[in-house]
Amino acid sequence: MAEDRMEDKKIEGLKEYLRNEPNVILGFLFGSQTKDSIMDESDFDLALYLKDERVEDEIYSNLIEILGGNIDLVLLNEVPASLSSN
Repeated sequence: MAEDRMEDKKIEGLKEYLRNEPNVILGFLFGSQTKDSIMDESDFDLALYLKDERVEDEIYSNLIEILGGNIDLVLLNEVPASLSSN
């Protein structure tokens, strides 16, 4: 139960950060953190579309501070056009 509250706090912190970060145009959480199957080793799967890809390292560092070190970040800016049209 306490672990669930900790995860909820992290997700609330993530929402706040994404709302206020001007370089994030779109962001979403997917994977086990969005389901009831969270385990100790569950990571945070995030997909972001950035206004300026040069800030990726800075944003990743900020996400580590908010969520801890177990983050899988996908930049939607880098998704091939062939994949995005399907």
